[in-house]
Amino acid sequence: MRFGTCEVRDAATGAVVSGSSCTVTDLRVGSVWDPTGNRQTDMYAKTTSTQGNEQYLVLSLNLADTRDLPADWAWATSGVGDPQGQLRPPAGYACSNLPALTGQTPTGWAAGAQTFYFLLFENRAGRSGLSCS
Repeated sequence: MRFGTCEVRDAATGAVVSGSSCTVTDLRVGSVWDPTGNRQTDMYAKTTSTQGNEQYLVLSLNLADTRDLPADWAWATSGVGDPQGQLRPPAGYACSNLPALTGQTPTGWAAGAQTFYFLLFENRAGRSGLSCS
């Protein structure tokens, strides 16, 4: 898919839920601020899914396909943050993997249409609250 993929997972086992479906329907920038080379942006990933209560989603996103992200974004120095706990990369996730981002949503947020918020930093040096190393 253009923006990425997602899977519905069982909260108790972590296994993919049989018969479930999930689609990343949009990946967009909320706003971009600070000068080029040190920019940051609010990011929103939208999904639709057929499951719900005791499940969570695992999203694999291609941030380079984000609508409205500046074309000259510097990926080599980028980092991500999850200030609201909505899209948490796995432990040990390397910032050097960007623009590819994998993250897990909270349990119970798998049903229907959802929007997940996270931050993208163009320069991770000195940033607090990074979700990658």
